[in-house]
Amino acid sequence: MLENFNQVPRSVSVYAFIADAVFKVAPIPEPVSKNQEFSLADSLREKMGVEGYSIEDDTRTFSVRLKNRSELREEKWPVISSSSEVPSALDSPSKFEYSVGIVANGYPDDAERCLRSIDKHSGTLSKEILLLDNGNDEEVGRRFESLQTEIESLAVIHTDHALGDGAAKNSLLKSAKGSVFILIDPSVEAIGPFLSELGNILSDPKIGIAGYAGLRTETMLHFHEGDGESGYMDAMQGYCLAFRREDIANVGLMRESFRFYRNLDIDFSFQFKNVGFRIYADNSLPLVLHEHRGWTTMSEQERDELSRKNYGRFLKKWREKTNLLISSAD
Repeated sequence: MLENFNQVPRSVSVYAFIADAVFKVAPIPEPVSKNQEFSLADSLREKMGVEGYSIEDDTRTFSVRLKNRSELREEKWPVISSSSEVPSALDSPSKFEYSVGIVANGYPDDAERCLRSIDKHSGTLSKEILLLDNGNDEEVGRRFESLQTEIESLAVIHTDHALGDGAAKNSLLKSAKGSVFILIDPSVEAIGPFLSELGNILSDPKIGIAGYAGLRTETMLHFHEGDGESGYMDAMQGYCLAFRREDIANVGLMRESFRFYRNLDIDFSFQFKNVGFRIYADNSLPLVLHEHRGWTTMSEQERDELSRKNYGRFLKKWREKTNLLISSAD
């Protein structure tokens, strides 16, 4: 085992022995000069690095270990570790009419279905599609990278580990350069054009958020779906949630204390309502909601606990703001 070679004096013999054990190469002859020795050692060291091993050595000691997933991802493409590492474009002029943001937490088939459907039904609209590869394994990262050659408007952002939901979505938002930002869940499939419809709703300056599936409440203690209705809502579900990018200067980014996705959309909706914006749902948008694996693949106990904690965060900030509810205006 390679672990047996930790703290072994540095020499080409050690490199050669390990290379033989790992790569099954033919025996490597000893060099006849110091220059040859270091050249051969560097060559073997580089090969082992490419094959996924990290080597640390000096003139007296030598150690080798398998690289972790984060190190492997960093070598293949740029990665971020937090939303704070993303240069913010929020104060920059818009380059596109629309920015679509998608966070992929595994399940690449779902993400690809979502991406291709948006690309298919957005035609020649001025747009960019931003996909956050949120700490997925290397194979998934490569798959998303290859999609950029097929979908011209697609740009992939890689993370070195799974960011919390608030941080992941803020990373997309800070990267966006579209006038209208549309957050889409990977479980969503477009079956017709919908970006322009959202843009038309947001042409009303009184509306801060437009989307597909709205929520209503009378007491702040329970939100229920708008019964498939269109109209003004108390909050918008994160399946499809659109807003003007310029309004973030007044509204603020999402709260990154929400690591789990549930109820973050409600909290973010109230950030808009708190500065005077209204929320409008159009349930006729040509969207299909498939299985939401971020919910169905978790145990009932775990998802209920995480949801409860997030709802507690929401209530702590907004419980007394009943004046923001639609029912308060009736």
